[in-house]
Amino acid sequence: MLTFSVSGSLGSGPPSHVPLMSRPTISISTNQKDHLAAAKALTSHLSEWGITYGFIGGFAWSLLGSSRPTDISHFSNAP
Repeated sequence: MLTFSVSGSLGSGPPSHVPLMSRPTISISTNQKDHLAAAKALTSHLSEWGITYGFIGGFAWSLLGSSRPTDISHFSNAP
C-alpha cells in the first residue's frame, strides 16, 4: 500500500511569490507508520473542512490511470 505525505502547510498554500524550495513537498512511502501519520493528518484536515468522505492510500493510488467500472458506457460493445 502506498500513501503520500505533505510537509509544510496544507492551508490555501503559499503565495505564488514564495520560492519553490519553501513550498510543501510530497513524498511517497510504503512504511506503515507513515501511512498512519498521513491518514491521521489528512483525517484531521478533512474534518476541519467538513469533508466526511475521501479515498486515501492504495485504493486511491490504484485508481489513478485505471478504467473504472462506473465509467463504462452502457452502449459499448465490451463484453
